[in-house]
Amino acid sequence: MTFYNPNTLLETILFDPFFLNEDKPTTNNISKTESGYILESYLPGMNKKNLSIDIEEDIVTIDGKFDSKDKSITDMSYNFFKKYKIPTDVDSTKISANIKDGILRINFPYSEIKKSKKRTIQL
Repeated sequence: MTFYNPNTLLETILFDPFFLNEDKPTTNNISKTESGYILESYLPGMNKKNLSIDIEEDIVTIDGKFDSKDKSITDMSYNFFKKYKIPTDVDSTKISANIKDGILRINFPYSEIKKSKKRTIQL
């Protein structure tokens, strides 16, 4: 059995079976900038109180639950749980997130890639 191991956040999202299921209430967009990746997820009704983001080793876990309290407008309830592998070109200590108007934005800044110096080893 072969497992797909993505190198970038973009590959993680594009090849994730979660996004092939159109019944999910969320929409995700990924963009690559000069400073890193930006993941945006549309999570209607979610806010800081009912959403958590955790990082353990090289995995980001997003977990949330929404229950509509106002039954007169809409009766909506859903859970959101997603894990992403942090790409090797991201500095996991500088990942940041915010949520506003039901849009979660997570910034994945690039790491400082140290250039190796060429050296010759004497025999």
